[in-house]
Amino acid sequence: MSEILKTVATAAPTSWVVSGTTTVTGVAAEYNLFDWIPDDIGKLASLVGLALAGSLLYYRILVIRKLQLELKQND
Repeated sequence: MSEILKTVATAAPTSWVVSGTTTVTGVAAEYNLFDWIPDDIGKLASLVGLALAGSLLYYRILVIRKLQLELKQND
């Protein structure tokens, strides 16, 4: 199950959708394009974007460390 979640969370289309949604929501809240969007949704969109970026960075760091260990073992 965790492998499936990692695959979905690190897939490029997932990041495109999340970043696009975050950007559109933040812009809409900033410029009052949609009156039905609460004022704090821009802050929420930023937090979601930061959480996604942080999780992707953490995963990539783990992958890099794994590759480094494999390279050391092959030497």
